[in-house]
Amino acid sequence: MEINELWKKVLKILKSETSDITFKTYIKVISPKCIEKNVIYLECPSKYHTEICEQRYLDLITDAVNTVCPNKMKINLQTRNNNVEDTWTKVLNIIKNKLPKISFRTYFEHMEAKFLDEENLCLICKSKRHVSICRNKYLYIIQETLKDVTSKDYNISFDYYLDDDENEENEIWEQCLEIIVPQISKIAFKTYFNVLDVKLVSENLICFKCPSEYHAKICTDRYSDLILNTIKTVTGKDYRIIFEARENVDC
Repeated sequence: MEINELWKKVLKILKSETSDITFKTYIKVISPKCIEKNVIYLECPSKYHTEICEQRYLDLITDAVNTVCPNKMKINLQTRNNNVEDTWTKVLNIIKNKLPKISFRTYFEHMEAKFLDEENLCLICKSKRHVSICRNKYLYIIQETLKDVTSKDYNISFDYYLDDDENEENEIWEQCLEIIVPQISKIAFKTYFNVLDVKLVSENLICFKCPSEYHAKICTDRYSDLILNTIKTVTGKDYRIIFEARENVDC
């Protein structure tokens, strides 16, 4: 099977098994390079991106590839030759050592940098609310770190991913995650929370879309009370929540 055709089929699987923000930030931007023997070579846009994908998504990508490909394949993740992205990777690594882990994970892990020209940098955040927080709380540290790395004063602007998809439930869920994350383990966040999509079905019903039936059952059994209590803390309202596998979701 030709590499581009194979990768399109793999992306379709990965889109159904990851959250929207994870797919847009880490999976969709990977480029297929070539197939040699039983190895598929993929290119990531930055060293930081490559490290995250190797740590979190390599097994998922490998499983998706082997679902599509009749022969068992291995994945080799490489970093695209891009000096601009290398600059942002250096900035992130410095900022990572300056901030608490939860702050870095919440506000910087999904951030994308677009150098518009020699003087202007646009940072793409997860949501409109994240833009506000990063602009008000972290702009100075970004400017100073960027200057340390490049010896230049950049004009920094912000944008966000959600655009037309931005809605009330995403804003509520972002606030909830800030409260929930310190209360759960890293593996629980990575496995069960980071892959959830949220949709407000009615005035008092929220539907969480999960990668599988098993995932939905675990979330229902283990995390319903935590999520319900946190939603009430954030909104002051009593909501009902349901967890459904993506392939079964009608909500």
